[in-house]
Amino acid sequence: DNDNCNCHNNCSCGCFRNGNGNNNDCVAFGNAERLPINICLCYKSITFDGCNFYVTLPEAGKVVVLDRRFCVLGTIDVKEKYDSITYDSVDNVFYATLFRNNKYIVKLDKNFCKIATIPVSIPDLGCQAICSISFNCQTNRIVLVIAGNIVEINKDGTLACKVTPF
Repeated sequence: DNDNCNCHNNCSCGCFRNGNGNNNDCVAFGNAERLPINICLCYKSITFDGCNFYVTLPEAGKVVVLDRRFCVLGTIDVKEKYDSITYDSVDNVFYATLFRNNKYIVKLDKNFCKIATIPVSIPDLGCQAICSISFNCQTNRIVLVIAGNIVEINKDGTLACKVTPF
């Protein structure tokens, strides 16, 4: 499925070459084969970069890389524990929230190396936890869910707009 996609297939760090490509690495809907599951760990967030899916395992400090068929391509050991993750298709970078830290988001390159730590400055929300992160490619802004609010921020962490949906 990734024949026409060169996003990560030639990754110089080798972190996407861990899967052996056999059926034991894949989700086969309708039979017993599944994604790797450890009862003590929890998948928290998923994003898609147009080629692969990335699933966070914050307690383990890992990101699991899956292809479009949900075959495990490998795992990436990350220096910080990422809770929620999104892909910015405009700048081709990832943004992630830090596990148990709601004051910052992290900008990451395609190899999950940190580019920047961005302080989140949203008046009236105090120290409420960031529940989720996404990217709006139409506005080129980061979208957060915080304490029942949908908040769109600029890439420098400043508030662009806040919506209270209910």
